[in-house]
Formats: sequence, structure tokens, C-alpha cells
Amino acid sequence: MILLTVVAFAVYGMLLFAACAVDSFERTILPGEVSNILIVIFFVFYNVRGYVVTSLYVHIRLLSSSKKESSVRSGRLGYLAQFGAAVGAVGSFLVLNL
Repeated sequence: MILLTVVAFAVYGMLLFAACAVDSFERTILPGEVSNILIVIFFVFYNVRGYVVTSLYVHIRLLSSSKKESSVRSGRLGYLAQFGAAVGAVGSFLVLNL
């Protein structure tokens, strides 16, 4: 949980740096101060996602009858999460570029 919090703050810091350092991006892609809202959106997203994922792994461990079953279920959950992230990234790319 601590690692996820550190990662969320690291991403938040990078987004904050990007929003402060790149004035031309702000003017060409999003008008005015609208792009600064993205920082808050990403911060909330990564915090919520971290909480949900951690809660699911703990829930799986509590429901499983053995360590092997817990390991199998956690592995499947991790695979589905990565697959969902990949589909989301590819889908976003296609929507934005086609």
C-alpha cells in the first residue's frame, strides 16, 4: 500500500512538472487553465485504483482456502488487470488518432 502511494505521488509530481513546464501544450491542446484539471484527475485516479487493487488482493486472500488457490486467483486477477490496461491504452490511442 505504501508503494502504491509513493507511485501515485510520483505520477502526480511528473504531471505537475509537465503542466508547469510546458506552456505551449496548454495553449495548443487545451485552452486556458483547463489542462491543470488533468493533474487532479490523474491524482484521484491513481489513488482510487491503488486502493481498489489492494482491497481486491486482500479480499481474495481472505476468501481462498489455501495459499495455492490464493496464488492462482491473484495471478488471474493480475493478468486481467494488465490485459484491461493494455486494451484501454490501445483503445484510447485508436480513438484519439483515427
